[in-house]
Amino acid sequence: MEFAEGEYQKTVKINIHDDDCYEPNKNFYVQLFDGDDTTKMLEGTDTRTRITIIDDDKPGVFFFDEVDSDNDSEGHVHVAFGRREGYDGTVTVEYNTKDVDDTDHTATAGVDYEA
Repeated sequence: MEFAEGEYQKTVKINIHDDDCYEPNKNFYVQLFDGDDTTKMLEGTDTRTRITIIDDDKPGVFFFDEVDSDNDSEGHVHVAFGRREGYDGTVTVEYNTKDVDDTDHTATAGVDYEA
């Protein structure tokens, strides 16, 4: 790779070989070397970067991403779900609601919210 005068950025394409097998995420490094001496690594903190290949052959882990419970005066509550560690295909998350207990200080299905 050679930089012309006034050129400050280059892009390198690295092909990732995809398969259909579950594997843990894998890491590798890309290191810049001196063009005149290809055995000499360039110095500096920004001459090496880590690349992580994320396994995309499992559905992932689902979690509550955000709950905005301050909107109860508007008649609804916003609950967001997140997905990490796997991004293969479209997935469906089934959920249900459940009363915490039957005291006066907790919401009751059918009275305070739709089950």
